[in-house]
Amino acid sequence: MRMDVRDIPAIVRRQLQRRGTNPFRAAVEARLPGNAVRYVLEGREPKVGRMAEVCKALGLEFYIGPPRRRHLRGAHR
Repeated sequence: MRMDVRDIPAIVRRQLQRRGTNPFRAAVEARLPGNAVRYVLEGREPKVGRMAEVCKALGLEFYIGPPRRRHLRGAHR
């Protein structure tokens, strides 16, 4: 499945729910401005550096590179 920039708010929202936190708390605990995560949820497109920080704060991978090959379940890389 290919991801689109419009998918980012939903991914961030799901991760916040998984972690049982809210946008403000996640940002502040990561020493980011209190509105950093909320802006992403609102669909604003942050600078690359800020998006990487938000991903790190939420335990999400931030990746830019060639498309990754899909692996079969249980296959080793």
